[in-house]
Amino acid sequence: MGFWADIRAAKKLIKSRRRKRRAKRRALATVRELIVVDRPVKLELGSARKGKDSWTTVDLVAGCDICWDLTKGLPFPEGTIDAIYSSHFLEHIKYRDLIVLLEQCRQVLRPDGLFSACVPDAGVFLSAYFSGVDVSLDYEPARCGSKRIDCVNYIAYMDGHHKHLFDRENLCQILEDTGYRNVRLREFDEAMDMPERRHESIYVEARK
Repeated sequence: MGFWADIRAAKKLIKSRRRKRRAKRRALATVRELIVVDRPVKLELGSARKGKDSWTTVDLVAGCDICWDLTKGLPFPEGTIDAIYSSHFLEHIKYRDLIVLLEQCRQVLRPDGLFSACVPDAGVFLSAYFSGVDVSLDYEPARCGSKRIDCVNYIAYMDGHHKHLFDRENLCQILEDTGYRNVRLREFDEAMDMPERRHESIYVEARK
C-alpha cells in the first residue's frame, strides 16, 4: 500500500507542477500582450472579479486575468504600469511581504503613476470596543463571540485571513516609507470601491 500511495502522490505532484508551469506561461504571455499595446495598463491586485473597464485583475485564483502569486513579485518590467488598485487585499499580507510588494508596485509604475487602495479601518472596531457601540460584523466565519473584545478579534484575525491592521496614520506612513509621494487619504469612489464595505474602510492614493 505504501509503494502505490507514493506513486499516486508523485503523479499528483507532477500534475500540480505542470498546471503551475502552464499558468505561469499564460500569465507571462498576457503580460507581454499588455505592455506592447498602445493604451494605459491598469492593474487590480488581489481580485478575480471582472467588470471594471480596462482594468486587468491579478490574483492566485481562477477567474482573474493573470494568475500570479503576488508574494512572489510582479511579472511586469519597471515603469510599464499606469495605475494599480487593490481593495481589501493588503491586510492579507504579512508586514515584511507587504513592504516588498509595495516597493515592487512603485517600481513597475510609470513616472507619476497612481497607486490607490482600500483597506479595513481597524480604528472603527477599536472605537466600538472602547465605546460599546455596535459595529457590523458581516463575515460570519470570523465572528467568535459576543463580548466587546470580539469585535477586535474579528478584524484582527478574520478567521485566520488577516495579517496586518491599518488605521489612517499607518496606512499613509507605510506608503511614504516605501517611497511614494503625494500620499493622501481619498474619498469613496463609487466607480471602483465596494459600497457594502464603505462603513469599515479607509481609502488612500499616492503617486510614484
